[in-house]
Amino acid sequence: IEEVEGLFAEMRGKGLKPTSATYNILMDAYARRMQPDIVETLLKEMEGLGLEPNVKSYTCLISAYGRTKKMSDMAADAFLRMKKVGLKPTSHSYTALIHAYSVSGWHEKAYASFEEMCKEGIKPSVETYTSLLDAFRRCGDVEKLTEIWKLMLRERIQGTRVTYNTLLDGFAKQGHYIEARDV
Repeated sequence: IEEVEGLFAEMRGKGLKPTSATYNILMDAYARRMQPDIVETLLKEMEGLGLEPNVKSYTCLISAYGRTKKMSDMAADAFLRMKKVGLKPTSHSYTALIHAYSVSGWHEKAYASFEEMCKEGIKPSVETYTSLLDAFRRCGDVEKLTEIWKLMLRERIQGTRVTYNTLLDGFAKQGHYIEARDV
């Protein structure tokens, strides 16, 4: 991240104006480092320069809060702020929110967000399903895990290695070895 910060400073030093894309790259880097305070500062800095944050900007913020345990309420707040300024959430936005709820153990909210996403006509990605599966793996709800997996199969969504590991772990931890084997 130090190199990225150096390049950003060099860019500004040369009089080159950053764009929304520039800020999104920085925010994504800090989100991956679980530094939501810096992402929030960059978002405000962006606005101060007259650059309008876009869905990607807010998704970075949602993700930054969501990766940090016990900050799912802040992720939800960022999601609502995004909608309040008139930006339409994407599959990535919802996935970041669902992941935030999953990490905090809020499986009901994760599922409610998934349902809202589907009602809005936004197609869930394999990452969305995997985050939702993870929510129910964490709470030990094998029935819901199975229901979501079957829905994925009906929707012809191919699971990734992470998806299968999530399923296997969820079934095995609850003593459902046959289901784990049959995945």
